[in-house]
Amino acid sequence: MNRIAMHGWTPLLVLTMVLSAGAQVTDLDPTDQAGAQFGHSVANAGDVNGDGFGDVIVGAMDYQNSLGVTTGGAFLFFGSENGVSATYDWSSTGDNVAGSEFGSIVAPAGDVNNDGYADVLVGARLWSDGTYTNEGRVYLYLGSETGLSASADWVADPVDMNISGNHSFSVAGVGDVNGDGFDDVVLGSPQWGDTFGSEGRAYLYYGNGSGLSSAPDAMFDPADQSASSFGYSVAPAGDVNGDGYADMIVGAAHFSVPNSSGGYYHGRAYVYHGSPSGFSTTPDWFANGDSTSFFGWAVDSAGDVNGDGYSDVIVSARNGSKVYIYPGSPSGLATTPLWTVQGSSQLYAHAISGVGDFNGDGYGDVVVGSLSGMSSQGFLFLGGENGPASSANQTFSPGMGGRTFLCYTVSGAGDVNGDGFDELLVSAPGWEGEGRVSIYDGFDFESEISPITLTQFESDGVTPLATGAMAGEAQVALGQNLVNNGSMGGDLAIEIEIKPIGVDFDGQETQVSGHYLPSESAILMTTTLAEGAKHWRSRIVYPGNLGNSRWISYGNNSENEVDFEVPAVSTGGNEVLPVPAPVSGGKRGGRCGCTGAEALMMIGLVAFWRRRNSRKK
Repeated sequence: MNRIAMHGWTPLLVLTMVLSAGAQVTDLDPTDQAGAQFGHSVANAGDVNGDGFGDVIVGAMDYQNSLGVTTGGAFLFFGSENGVSATYDWSSTGDNVAGSEFGSIVAPAGDVNNDGYADVLVGARLWSDGTYTNEGRVYLYLGSETGLSASADWVADPVDMNISGNHSFSVAGVGDVNGDGFDDVVLGSPQWGDTFGSEGRAYLYYGNGSGLSSAPDAMFDPADQSASSFGYSVAPAGDVNGDGYADMIVGAAHFSVPNSSGGYYHGRAYVYHGSPSGFSTTPDWFANGDSTSFFGWAVDSAGDVNGDGYSDVIVSARNGSKVYIYPGSPSGLATTPLWTVQGSSQLYAHAISGVGDFNGDGYGDVVVGSLSGMSSQGFLFLGGENGPASSANQTFSPGMGGRTFLCYTVSGAGDVNGDGFDELLVSAPGWEGEGRVSIYDGFDFESEISPITLTQFESDGVTPLATGAMAGEAQVALGQNLVNNGSMGGDLAIEIEIKPIGVDFDGQETQVSGHYLPSESAILMTTTLAEGAKHWRSRIVYPGNLGNSRWISYGNNSENEVDFEVPAVSTGGNEVLPVPAPVSGGKRGGRCGCTGAEALMMIGLVAFWRRRNSRKK
């Protein structure tokens, strides 16, 4: 094992391994029907059959039923230890109404009847009842041990007015907003209007033991402005204020800020906080976009992208080609965004979604779908202590060719194969005339270098240092045991954080390595630290722009359990002891700028790795 001694509190280790070409991809295109638009809508269905695997639902709004009538269709795919199969496990064409575009919207409902099985929603946005044109209808299908019910368990068409155009409504499960144990559902009707034409309205339905309420339990129309399109998008917000109740976000993509000298169609997004009585009719938060940006075109929960324990939300301004994330807090969402990203094409922000945790680092991740004709593509942004990076960690562009409308819709898929990493859905409803959906496996990087375990030694790097023990001298070797299973490549770095007992880990004052040759499998370096009891943790920084592993505390113990103690050592007044020259052509690092009367400590990040010929799952 080669060791490199370095100055500075820059504990690091880099290994070079062979990186797989990208996440594994499963393609779904089961309709074999021209013009079906399979993938016009996609969603994580939850676990509808209770087998422990996430399931996926896909809409094909121009699918023809068995009689050749263009009704639209919805298709469910069960997850399994092998992911989803190319053959669907359930399908429906709704009421078989011609031209209704059943499947134009699909969404998870949560568990509305609290039976332990996830339920799903399917929308037919141009459904008409003979009295009103293009009113739209939504259908609820309950989960069970065998999957979804064959026919709808509940339907709703509350708008009761003629709708022009083809965006009659949106729908989403928003979680348990009133804490009664049943998940709830919201419908958005952006073209609803009374005094104000196309003002927009949202309808809330509470869950109960048999499904959903037969009539709306609450209605919301705060815009009071013609053509504002409140309800253009609706989505769960998660729990943005940490009070234990689910919250809701609604977009009004065509809202114009009153008395604004900056034009019109800015767009606005509204958030409503859950409570024992549900939502107030007055929004608890709103934000506006720039003129003609269509802010609120799409909205969603981003998950917890910065790991502070509060849910965050993501909002797109499609015509402004910009995406925003607003962070949660005890008082709700911040008034200024935590993160923004600007695209170069007009439709950069056509589709957005929270993904869940794609790379298993404990932070929520998000995806943006750019609809740019022949060059449409998706962009994955991984969360971190400060939110997502400013540039995409991964780009999805399968190179299907032609006008496929790739990334027309994007969504998290949940964990469809039970590996602990959430998957991603990317649709191309124009693919070869029928449509296709691609499922990208979450980055299971840790399986390529598993098991990740931390070890600590005396300064010789050989003699174990027991948990909680006083080091024999002021030099200690800390390390990770890593096994390369043969699929990783590029340089890996190690990041380390050491804190005195009583000081919680916060991701601050850490150091990350530079990059080293594959032969340099271990590095030792000296630094100065104050005497006393310490706890430490480490994680791996993946190659390129692929993010980090989860943090691992030594022995997986509690963060405030003593890992080792540093004795008081006199160094003659902050004198740094000489550091041996690196071996095997290693590089030197910089000093950390430590000050004060501190003890000297050597931190060695020691890794043991070996290649294997096949990936170990």
